[in-house]
Amino acid sequence: MRDVARRARVSSKTVSNVVNRRPHVHESTRARVEQAISELGYRPNLAARGLRSGRTGVVGLVLPDLRPPAAAALADAVLVAAQENDLAVVVSRAGADSRSLAGVLAGEPHRTDGLLLAAELLGAPERALLDEVDHPVVLLGRADVVVAVDQVATADAAAAPAAARHLLDAGRRRVAVVGAAPCGATGRGGTSARVVGSRRALEDAGVQVDPRLVLPARAGDPRAGAAAVAALLAAGAPVDAVLALDDALAVGALHALAEGGLRVPEDVAVMGLGDLAPGWARPALSSVDLGLDDVARTAVVMLLERVAGAGPGQVPPRRHEAPFRVVVRGTTGGPAGG
Repeated sequence: MRDVARRARVSSKTVSNVVNRRPHVHESTRARVEQAISELGYRPNLAARGLRSGRTGVVGLVLPDLRPPAAAALADAVLVAAQENDLAVVVSRAGADSRSLAGVLAGEPHRTDGLLLAAELLGAPERALLDEVDHPVVLLGRADVVVAVDQVATADAAAAPAAARHLLDAGRRRVAVVGAAPCGATGRGGTSARVVGSRRALEDAGVQVDPRLVLPARAGDPRAGAAAVAALLAAGAPVDAVLALDDALAVGALHALAEGGLRVPEDVAVMGLGDLAPGWARPALSSVDLGLDDVARTAVVMLLERVAGAGPGQVPPRRHEAPFRVVVRGTTGGPAGG
């Protein structure tokens, strides 16, 4: 910091004010300091800052799995949003049982200022754990989880019907929904809201939903999407559209349709959810953008406000639902390119 101060011809206090985005710094001075920071490659010492302020400058992101495209995209969006706010991020993985999550929740408060927690981690046993956490927490995703902490949700219950209506508007009536929870599964997040919403949209349009067209498949796995659609085709069930409940499943569905000699979108239209894979497929995949950038930015700001002292007693738990938009591309008859 002293090196920056010398280069910018200001005091170390002024450099600190600029780094911490405090007001009352003249714009020309701020610009000079920022130029010196860039030239010298200065990075604040988060450990030293934590000793002085009682904060670490670090937030935790806890996800059930980092491999699915949706999880990777969310993690990337959180990293970008954190960087915009001069924060570092520690990413943790919690397994599929409450003991794993309990271990993460016990350890993270010692090294982070607050936690961004994937809502799909919370079954009934895990929700009780949050009542014991004396640490700022913001939940990410799944609008159907009700807990007394801030939450930033994706609009699953509205996005899936919008995708179904797009297929209906394109004249499709035999719509296969790919991605229902496998029989007997007890997954915590899954796609239940998406399944219910898409079926309701079809029924509201007067389309009878054939049970054979609601296909179980493991979320985030293109091979599962391919297997589900291949089995449907082998059974001879008529289909003119596939609504995959995530983009990875949609990519698998496209593969199975091509193997079956069916043209997309002429014979079968395909729609995904998430808008994470437009470049993976030809024709380019129609999908629904669930607004992950908005989720990440809003969640980081909410968490910072809690860290700064907006405790539950002063500000009740808040809820934000990210906007979504239908993106029409080649798999439903739109532009063939990405």
